[in-house]
Amino acid sequence: MKKADLVIKNNILNLKISDNYSIPNWREIFKWKFRGQETINEYFIDNIPDIKFSKYPTILSVNIILSKNDKVFKLDFFANEKPIKLLYHENKIINHIIIDNSWYPLIEENINEIEDLIKEYKIKDFKFDLSTYILINKNLNDHPVIKNLTLIEETEKIEKRSLINYKNDYFKGELYDYQEKGFEWLRFYANNNVGGILGDEMGLGKTIQIISLICHEVNQSNVPNLVIVRSTLVNNWIKEFKKFSSNLKIYTHHGPNRSRSYKAFEDHHVTISTYDLASIDLPLLTDINWNLIILDEAQDIRNPDAQRTKSIKILDKKAGFAVTGTPIQNKLKDLWSIMDFTNHDYLGNENEFMDKYSDDFSDGSLIEPLVRPLILRRTIEASGKTLPDRIDIPEFIQMNNNANEIYESEKNNFLNNYKNNPLPMLIKLRQVCTNSMIINDEQAWDEDDTKFVRLIQICEEFIMNEEKFLIFTSFTKAIKSLSNLLKRIYNIPVFTLFGETPIDERQSVIDDFSNIKNSSCMVLNPAVASAGLNIVSANHVIHYNLEWNPAVIDQASARIYRIGQKRNVTVHYLVYSNTIEHYIYERLEAKRQMAEDTIIGVDSKPYIEDFVKFLNKN
Repeated sequence: MKKADLVIKNNILNLKISDNYSIPNWREIFKWKFRGQETINEYFIDNIPDIKFSKYPTILSVNIILSKNDKVFKLDFFANEKPIKLLYHENKIINHIIIDNSWYPLIEENINEIEDLIKEYKIKDFKFDLSTYILINKNLNDHPVIKNLTLIEETEKIEKRSLINYKNDYFKGELYDYQEKGFEWLRFYANNNVGGILGDEMGLGKTIQIISLICHEVNQSNVPNLVIVRSTLVNNWIKEFKKFSSNLKIYTHHGPNRSRSYKAFEDHHVTISTYDLASIDLPLLTDINWNLIILDEAQDIRNPDAQRTKSIKILDKKAGFAVTGTPIQNKLKDLWSIMDFTNHDYLGNENEFMDKYSDDFSDGSLIEPLVRPLILRRTIEASGKTLPDRIDIPEFIQMNNNANEIYESEKNNFLNNYKNNPLPMLIKLRQVCTNSMIINDEQAWDEDDTKFVRLIQICEEFIMNEEKFLIFTSFTKAIKSLSNLLKRIYNIPVFTLFGETPIDERQSVIDDFSNIKNSSCMVLNPAVASAGLNIVSANHVIHYNLEWNPAVIDQASARIYRIGQKRNVTVHYLVYSNTIEHYIYERLEAKRQMAEDTIIGVDSKPYIEDFVKFLNKN
């Protein structure tokens, strides 16, 4: 007769046979305890621990958490809402456990789910890296056994785990607490060869966070890094690197005198180039296996069919990061294209994605949990960083009789002909709302125009207080006319920044404006100056006419309302009542409300039929 003791070891019932231990199957224990079977694995039991036995199995659940190790996530197991430790035996999870001095069988289907999870993602010792975490998050609906997934954006947890200091021989800046957490998030992802989107709200200092990451990477490796920016922002990035870094070897691959050899990339820590050159000089850029590739204003690759987008996605890299506060400007495919760069294949190919998601906000909310681990976005309010007060002041103005007659004529023309080619007529309506002279080359600027009169009144107060201000308008004629008129009326320095301003002179225009001690003005095109520029020497903005896309307006305002601003800011919107501007303003407010709690951007296209209804009411 074979005999054994039943003993507890690691919260598991074991058979102790002399000095050896074996783990029986739960069915053997169950039959012995509840079905009258005399033996367990053919052993008669001499001694039994003082525990209770349950007929009913307990259900396992899995939490995925960050471990104390910087590179590792782990599976945490729960049963009866209590943490438990699962053990392997002969490459199988042991199918019974003791919880609170009671023995429970585990459901085999439950165990099979966990074993399938481990097998599918090649998890060892219940631990895995960030790239595996991202894949599990992508397929989370396929794994109901997972009850809780730690959110990566809880960056304070990452920060507490890490002993890495952002300060080194290359970085000389100082990061705010939220920026340091942003550095930790970026470093954590780069360390795991995983890319992502840095989508902080405008004004929170995305550039300095990227520079701190690059300096850390250079401190670890000599593999070159590539920063791709708009051609208008090359000088701005050079200036920011000089401000926040030292000892970095920086090469600017830009202009007619740029190198035609990849050796220039190898000889420098960082190469700054442009979106256009990414396709023009693709053969050169593909000669390098880049460490990090950074895309500034990454919404510029939202069109997956554009040559620049295709070229950038060909480049080899350890990890890619997209810097943009608006990953979607027109449609969900914008986000797909950006994430196809940062995390290739994560959202499937383009056709798979478009078959699964339409371009409306309900699908935007569906996709957000999927992409959330790959996007870090903080608002000014949530960051804990206090900026001065910002006051937004919409002013609804009545047209004078002359402007109203011209507007009504153009409105009627639109209503009678919009089905043929509406966009030029829409532009004309917006031009009339800026100043009627814009649509008539022979007419001088109407200085009696109600909006211009109100502009002068607002500017007088700024000038009396010796404050600087920006005026945004979409139209070149308006920029030139306003510039000349303000110089004549107030005798103050007036600067302009628009499409005709040479790219390599734009940063110096901003510097000259910023260096003036007294009141001065800059008249800008929002499309040229809406991203990446820092003009905190001014503290007032006037939107002389409105853009269809709220992101363009918000980015333009953020040129002055950002970290470094020390004075209260006012943002004025001059809107002609019951006109196309009134319609645009109402849509902008509705879209802002819709997008308030989401990383997803908003559609910026004019809805013609909706606008026609508005015109017929007004």
